[in-house]
Amino acid sequence: YVIAQHLSPTHMSMLTTLLSRETSLPVRQVEDGMAVEPASIYVTPPNADVVFQQGLFRLQPPSERGPKPSIDTLLYSLARAIPERTIAVILSGSGSDGSMGARQLKNAGGYLIVQE
Repeated sequence: YVIAQHLSPTHMSMLTTLLSRETSLPVRQVEDGMAVEPASIYVTPPNADVVFQQGLFRLQPPSERGPKPSIDTLLYSLARAIPERTIAVILSGSGSDGSMGARQLKNAGGYLIVQE
């Protein structure tokens, strides 16, 4: 499970700590080069785009344009790497980040659930 949210680049999220209190699954903040393990929850860090490549999370500097971090960037990478093994749930928010990546994932054969 990967939880991607928009955060201020200087905001330290408490989500990892809060989720850890509510589940027996391990909850970790994504780090560059981290291997993806089953039955684990990963929270994206502030001020970095996360991509999935060859079974690893890779962190990239956020683009100059658009929201930081970019949910589209994460979804694009999943659509390229493992679309048939990806289920994305997009919840409402501000702006359209995630909508282009969601289309890419769906077109590549991934599963998509979107809050109306």
